[in-house]
Amino acid sequence: KTLKDEGLEDQTIVVFTSDHGFLLDEHEFWMKVSLMDESVQVPMMIKIPGKKAQVANSFVELIDLYPTLAELAGLDYPKEIQGKSLTPVLKNPKKKVRDFAFSVTQGGKSFLIRTDEYAYIQYDEDAGSGMELYDMKNDPQQFTNLAMNPEYRTVVADLQKKLAQKLKEVRTNDLGITYDK
Repeated sequence: KTLKDEGLEDQTIVVFTSDHGFLLDEHEFWMKVSLMDESVQVPMMIKIPGKKAQVANSFVELIDLYPTLAELAGLDYPKEIQGKSLTPVLKNPKKKVRDFAFSVTQGGKSFLIRTDEYAYIQYDEDAGSGMELYDMKNDPQQFTNLAMNPEYRTVVADLQKKLAQKLKEVRTNDLGITYDK
């Protein structure tokens, strides 16, 4: 209403989001202390002047906001950054910009690869402190850990490969910084 009253509605992009979810005793956790869906999923709404509301279901990461807003504002930005512009999704909500979402805990010791089908959580880079695998189609509340079930050995191996590749990608930079494993 204020944007409209001030004559700014037609030239202002509005983003509503959060940096993390919040557990309220789900999985016997409180606050953001895990990589379960309740903790890593966040709301994201982007209002663009002249664009009507739509719902998209593509995986996105918060690092995608910078290239998205830069592109929408007509600004140049480095194409080598890790974020991906969401403008294809904003133009067509059926488009996808990512095959999965990646998340990591603040201490960098726990990692998540979240696909349409699975949520894979790994503790330590070698999974030395454990791993969890949830079938998000049949167990969306993440109650049954399938990581040690022999029937899911191939799924775990595939997601571990995706995680190793993602960690390699996020550690590659032009800043001259070497990240410890």
